[in-house]
Amino acid sequence: MSRPSSSASLWDTFRSRRRVLAVGRTIASTTRVMDVLALLDDDPRIDLWSTIVPGSEFAHGVNDFFDGVGLPVLPWRQAVETRFDLAVAASANGDLHDLRGPLMLLPHGAGHNKHDPGDRRRLADLSDDRLVRNGEPVPSLLMLPGVDSMEQLRRFCPQVVPRARIAGDLTAQQLRSHRRLRSGYRTALGVSAGQRLVVVSSTWGPQSTLGQDVELLARLLAELPVDEYRVALIVHPNVAARHGDFNLRRRLRRALDAGLILIPSTAGWQATVCAADCVLGDSGSTTFYAADVAPVVISAHSPNEYPAGGPMEALIGLLPRLDVDAPLRPQVDDAMEGWKPDEVGAVLHRSIAYDEDAAARFHGALYELLELPALAKPEPVPLAVPVVDRRSPRSYVVGCTVVDGRVVVERRPAKSGLTVEHGHLVVATDEPSLRLWETAVVLVAGDDPGSLLDRFPACKAVTVDMPGGGCRVHTRLGDVYDFDGASSPVPLRDVAGSLWYRFHRDGTALPGELSVVVGGQSFAVSVSPS
Repeated sequence: MSRPSSSASLWDTFRSRRRVLAVGRTIASTTRVMDVLALLDDDPRIDLWSTIVPGSEFAHGVNDFFDGVGLPVLPWRQAVETRFDLAVAASANGDLHDLRGPLMLLPHGAGHNKHDPGDRRRLADLSDDRLVRNGEPVPSLLMLPGVDSMEQLRRFCPQVVPRARIAGDLTAQQLRSHRRLRSGYRTALGVSAGQRLVVVSSTWGPQSTLGQDVELLARLLAELPVDEYRVALIVHPNVAARHGDFNLRRRLRRALDAGLILIPSTAGWQATVCAADCVLGDSGSTTFYAADVAPVVISAHSPNEYPAGGPMEALIGLLPRLDVDAPLRPQVDDAMEGWKPDEVGAVLHRSIAYDEDAAARFHGALYELLELPALAKPEPVPLAVPVVDRRSPRSYVVGCTVVDGRVVVERRPAKSGLTVEHGHLVVATDEPSLRLWETAVVLVAGDDPGSLLDRFPACKAVTVDMPGGGCRVHTRLGDVYDFDGASSPVPLRDVAGSLWYRFHRDGTALPGELSVVVGGQSFAVSVSPS
């Protein structure tokens, strides 16, 4: 890697007046730095470089992240030997005092609401051993999100107060500004009209949501009908950095096979929070941010992680707690129906100054340190649209009940591990688990229903699409029925076999007209013998 030069070079295509260094340490802190530096994107006078502060247990993936965005990465030793016009960091850990040039420092989460993991007597990123070296403050400018952080700074490190500034929070501003775009985010996540998106958030460590109960996700997917709910997971980047993405996915395999949407750790979690109808969270920053824009239920927490009397303790005390031993669906529904956003507002404002235009404050501070006039007024940094695997389950436990003359169909993922009372197994023939094929009551096939009925004795019916629309149900009894329901919210072939089986099981005649409810949506289905 070549050294950035302050003078024009034979090899340069572009000429810059200022050099800015993005200082990474973990994925969480690095993405926060890049959000701030995005405010400089339209300025051709500035050249960006990056480096990684050594010493973190969670540094895995940071180099790949910088490579992925195309930012030149300097080895730390080379970075500290080079003078930059500005360095920006979102973690006070490491030898930041060795950098040459002004340093802007900001938090990598929602305020300063947690104890230092290595010393419970200190707050993370606000201790004097991090912010002061050789009697001098390390940051040239410390950007604080709100009054609580300033009060904590006065308590733990008063000598840095003259260099601190309350600036608000870019992420909080992004969430508020872009929630109006939630419809597009929901589409990107594969959430259909009428579905509710339940987002589970987990920070890292043994007291996190995943640390307390990794099986919570599979249980949630088992209890929430797939046509009414989708479930997404936001995981702190430190989890994959510590255990590896492979091990994370291995532990989530059952939930992923059941339709869990796993949000990438580097981009998309903010848009997912904007899209959420309910968030189950722990004492991580995502919970704090989400409480401003969506109903939140506390799924796990430890009072030892945050200071007594602080905003996080107040927020957790105000929000409903998830009882993991009780049915989950009623708790999720109650949280959405009972959400009172005004009650949490005062708590959130202690940690984040929502009245501040964070983009303008950070933008002004950057140019102040760079000693350059700003070119344009900034706008909130756009949110990355999540790019996710939108696969749906291919096998379901299906329950059909008749309520007020309508057949209500509820489908739950078979691979979630739980069953529905009086339910039956419906399997599509692109389901990779042959074990499920062998126990299916209904098979959803492309063709060849007779062969499938011969090969799988447990199967009672096979459904196939019809060329002109609708679908056909072939039964083991030899009967064949044509189903037509043009307004079905799901492919009719996926539920027609279950409708037939509901009446066959009870020994009653299959009506010629059915009123059906799937995912809360009613539609008419006509049935005729073929």
